[in-house]
Amino acid sequence: MRTRVQTLILVALLICADVLMIVTGWGIAFFLRAHNDTWPFEFFSIPVYYRDLVLLALPLWILAFALAHLYDREALLGGPHEYGNVVKGCLFGFAALMAVSFLIKTPDLARAWLLLGLALTTLLVGVARFGMRRFFYSLRPRGWFVERALIVGANGDARTIARQLSPCSRTGVQVVGFVDDFLPVGTVVSDGLRVLGATPNLHEITAAERIEQVILVSGAMAWESLDQLLRGITLERRDKYAIKLSPGMYEALTTGVHVSYKNRVPLLEIERAPITGVDALLKSLLDYGVGAVALVAFLPLMGAIALVLWFLGQRPVWCAQTVLGKHGKLFKTRLFQSLRPGDPKWERGNRFGVWLFATGLDKLPQFFNVLGGHMSLIGPRPVNPAQSAKYELWLSNLLSLRPGLTGARASSAENWITLEQEMRLELYYARNYSIWYDLQIMYQTLTRMWRHDRVLRKDELNQAASADVNFQSTVFTA
Repeated sequence: MRTRVQTLILVALLICADVLMIVTGWGIAFFLRAHNDTWPFEFFSIPVYYRDLVLLALPLWILAFALAHLYDREALLGGPHEYGNVVKGCLFGFAALMAVSFLIKTPDLARAWLLLGLALTTLLVGVARFGMRRFFYSLRPRGWFVERALIVGANGDARTIARQLSPCSRTGVQVVGFVDDFLPVGTVVSDGLRVLGATPNLHEITAAERIEQVILVSGAMAWESLDQLLRGITLERRDKYAIKLSPGMYEALTTGVHVSYKNRVPLLEIERAPITGVDALLKSLLDYGVGAVALVAFLPLMGAIALVLWFLGQRPVWCAQTVLGKHGKLFKTRLFQSLRPGDPKWERGNRFGVWLFATGLDKLPQFFNVLGGHMSLIGPRPVNPAQSAKYELWLSNLLSLRPGLTGARASSAENWITLEQEMRLELYYARNYSIWYDLQIMYQTLTRMWRHDRVLRKDELNQAASADVNFQSTVFTA
């Protein structure tokens, strides 16, 4: 009940913000068109026609937004896909506005007004959504827009899921505990979370703990228990919690699937590449477009860093490393010399070396790899062939993408993550790719660079701290 009321409040506030942004966008477009004489055509239309058209089409705009899942609780407050839905909803709304103009037989509408209105409305709604999301996020520490969840299963995958859903102020999901058939009640599984009971007692536990979603980890349960539980859930109509199934870390694929039917037999066809079609085209445009601009902009800074390192005695100023690229093709990448935790100290300039690593500016030479087609702006961490054994479970999936300067790891709520946590983030990125996701990761990366808040891997830091090697031969894979 609490979540339902909060969802109604959330949707009501979003509708109010959307209405305000739609009216504002079309109003600004009219002002710009009516008070600008540089447009190639005369502007004869009466303002009241434009106002009435926007107001009449407004309910259809909101309906279009609803059809684009902009008021769907599962699609809100969760990620960059919301911005893609904004673009889709605005296009639907624009089509509705044109239909209304045809039905009420308005005079000829200014083409510049139509184009400006669509662009400004899309921009303003997107900006408003961004601001609203931050406002709603700020309420999560007080318990708003947070769902209580129960994880069925208590193996490594289940523990990883629990860690990834923390903190609840970021994800909107508060894991209350675990249900498991193999561990005794009260067993601490992860971060103080305990086993609350066995699967036969699931319905009683969810009622007692006011659970709003149950996450089933298939790899953590016997097939008989999973089958029995799913059948019971299907028959149990009084329970109001959402049922979500996680296939487990090691069963996940980075590629999508298509469903086809042969004589009513459903067949799942696995795609060979995780990013295809328009998404692949947009990603390439982002890589080469932003990569070229960034390289030109950063060239003076790269020259300055190289000079500082030279005068500090760090020669050569960068270290070269051969890594695995897409489909396992080897290529050479370079990073500026820097000081990461556990590295031997320099004779001088230690503060500069630490700063260079913390900000991630040691990666600037990799922009040449991006423009060379070997790397992407956003992608998995480059893998050194000598370290490929520890990536064995995920390597085939990682090599289906070009490695990136930064990646989904930048969206982690923690600064120190395990290899398994990083792989879950990278696999999620590949399975749920969109251009909006890339833009979100770029924003998160720039924010971390500004805060000197680089995401680090625990296993690499431990290895670096215990290694007695010269700095020039240190392997850089961060």
